[in-house]
Amino acid sequence: MIAKKNTPLGKAGTFSGESSNGWLSAWHTGNGKPVFSSENIEFKGLKSVGGSLKVIAERKTNHIGKGYALRQTENTYLDTVYGSFRVKPGHLTSDSIFGLLFTLPGTQEVNLRNALFSLCPKRFGSDLGVVGVGKKTFRMPVGAPCEKGLPYLVIWKMTNLPKAGELGGVSVSMWVLNEEQTEYFTTVGEFNERYLNLAETGSSKDQVSQFGRMNVKETKHSLYKGILITPFNYNITNVVFDEIRLSSVSLKDAIGASTIK
Repeated sequence: MIAKKNTPLGKAGTFSGESSNGWLSAWHTGNGKPVFSSENIEFKGLKSVGGSLKVIAERKTNHIGKGYALRQTENTYLDTVYGSFRVKPGHLTSDSIFGLLFTLPGTQEVNLRNALFSLCPKRFGSDLGVVGVGKKTFRMPVGAPCEKGLPYLVIWKMTNLPKAGELGGVSVSMWVLNEEQTEYFTTVGEFNERYLNLAETGSSKDQVSQFGRMNVKETKHSLYKGILITPFNYNITNVVFDEIRLSSVSLKDAIGASTIK
């Protein structure tokens, strides 16, 4: 963005980045204080554009509330779509939540239960994450939790996304990788989905920190044109979000690894 660091969304220079390809609207503040940050979450071997979005949560009298930003997508994705985003969380508690939500415009209360899809590396009441399709969720039972101040790559895949108004058997998978794991799969695993699925969960470089999959037999939830992508946190001072990518081409393309042979 062409803006000074810590400029709030909605101010001059923060409506879009280098381009607005793939977006139907500008960035908007939903709750708290999302600001432009000069920080860049980089991983060796992956494409990266400078700057990021820091979502600062609303301060309440006795606790920290929600923080989220909103931007409307331009494209419709059917059948299979891949995606990724990079995050660096602030101070975490048992009741902290953060991740990416896909929500409908006009949703009165933005939270995991009202989202079309939820991709959260940290959920309420646990150190681990959750994958959600509507109100149906899969809670990661094992894995390595995210830590304050460390960067993570979150990779996701959705399959069998239906056309608007139709029913489909949607499946959503999510992998959470720490910095060492990201570099390992960039150079060795080449981000082949097969290697990710074979990896055990844990903190070692040849593992994935977390993995979860939510399968729903019948749902009308899909990635329609005009839905909102919502970087979201609750009960965390701030979370840095970066490189939010979607691709109908491949997993490598979705993480910015298109240079990998």
